[in-house]
Amino acid sequence: MKSKKTFRGLSGFDLKCLAMILMVLDHIHYFFDFTGRIPLLFSQLGRLSGWLFLLCTVEGFAHASNRRRYVLRCYGIAAGMGLIQYAIQFFGWTRADGFFPANNIFATFLPCFLLWQRLDELKKKRWLIGIGLLTLP
Repeated sequence: MKSKKTFRGLSGFDLKCLAMILMVLDHIHYFFDFTGRIPLLFSQLGRLSGWLFLLCTVEGFAHASNRRRYVLRCYGIAAGMGLIQYAIQFFGWTRADGFFPANNIFATFLPCFLLWQRLDELKKKRWLIGIGLLTLP
């Protein structure tokens, strides 16, 4: 008798690994497009990584035991990436054509945390806090 195997899907770790692989493809196209040898498909596939990271961030936020610490950790990563970008511009570590990387997806996700917390507060019928969070962004 054959046993029927069921596909459970990808875990959060699997999604993050897939997103990192796709992100590397996108970054290869982003940094080396000037050579004309990197196919556009690298960037097209790589753009899926943003959506996968957003999904993992939503799941992390929803299941975090301490949301404040989770948001602060993401903010710290965003600030660190911003400092690296600033250092690249300040010290002139750019290519000869003036190109420098300008990508910081964590800074893009930070306003989402306020929206998600607001929705959670409104779901719990805490109207004052929910509407107050609406005015922050």
